[in-house]
Amino acid sequence: KIIMEIQDISLFRSTNFNVAVNSYTRFEPIACKSRYFGPSKAAAKLIVNLWTMVTLEGDITLQQLLDQFSEDYNFEIMSVGTTGDVTLYNDLFGQEDRVDKRISELYYEILSENPPTYIPLVIDGDFEEVGESDTSCSEDGNMDEWFAIPPCRLKWSK
Repeated sequence: KIIMEIQDISLFRSTNFNVAVNSYTRFEPIACKSRYFGPSKAAAKLIVNLWTMVTLEGDITLQQLLDQFSEDYNFEIMSVGTTGDVTLYNDLFGQEDRVDKRISELYYEILSENPPTYIPLVIDGDFEEVGESDTSCSEDGNMDEWFAIPPCRLKWSK
């Protein structure tokens, strides 16, 4: 069914009969919950769900990462972390000297180990200024209900 690219999840039902204990069980999948990555639902440029992953390619600098999210999603990155509680960059700590370094170099400097092929990135920030009419969250004003920052990773090579 996956190879045939069937989208109807009701076709993925499963049933189990256990005659030994007189049990009949039926399993039915539910749809994956989706959220939006954008200043509002209408302006979202990416739908984020359990399977979404933003993969960046190349040995890019931190400034290139900041610029890419700013241009593509109007998202201002305030901090970039990786595995565990390791922070590669935080604009509150005055780490502007790190902006021109490659992410793989920062990873090696901070963790003292060679970076893996895919460097996991935990990104936090906020959307750049938008109009007042564009900031509608949900009916009760709860942005967490529909907003999510997608998981990111950097695929780089030496």
